[in-house]
Amino acid sequence: MSAARLAGADELRGQLLFAGAPHPVSAGALVSGPVSVAGRAGARGEVVRVHPAIAMLLREPLTAEAGPGELARSVAAAFVAGHLAHPGEEADRFVLGDRPVPVPLRGPITVWSGTDLPDTYLPEDFGDLAGRLVRLAGLAGELSAGQLAVLGPLTPRAGIAARPGTVQLWGPGDTALIVHLVRAGHRNGGQRP
Repeated sequence: MSAARLAGADELRGQLLFAGAPHPVSAGALVSGPVSVAGRAGARGEVVRVHPAIAMLLREPLTAEAGPGELARSVAAAFVAGHLAHPGEEADRFVLGDRPVPVPLRGPITVWSGTDLPDTYLPEDFGDLAGRLVRLAGLAGELSAGQLAVLGPLTPRAGIAARPGTVQLWGPGDTALIVHLVRAGHRNGGQRP
């Protein structure tokens, strides 16, 4: 079941916690495939990179003072997500898996494309997801029902270069997210879910 269907919303938005500070995730940042990527590197040679993330959909508001019971009730589901990190000023984008994963994670997440070696992230690379979710709620002031909390690895890596083709994210419980990437300007590139 998709995150949008679980939330009963046409548009999902939320907060992102990657390098220690929260950043808003707009509804337009959540895309479905095929996803458009630039066909060439940026001015300084940077390219869009794909990283794994865990997107936690909230069914109830969450504050920094939430106890374990409130936290368990607040999270409707967690999904493997592909984080397309853009160089420069362009906003990052996210693709969500359709199948919920258990939290805490019970296995690795591997990111793979046909042109790069697989990049595997162990559960400990994401840290204590419940604790990080409460921390994000405190940093953001509060997380609202229907929001996504997108939590990336504790220590960023280079990620997989996003080139036209297919990127796969394999997660716990045989969860798979397959993202079809197309050259920028291709029609239907990065439709909203």
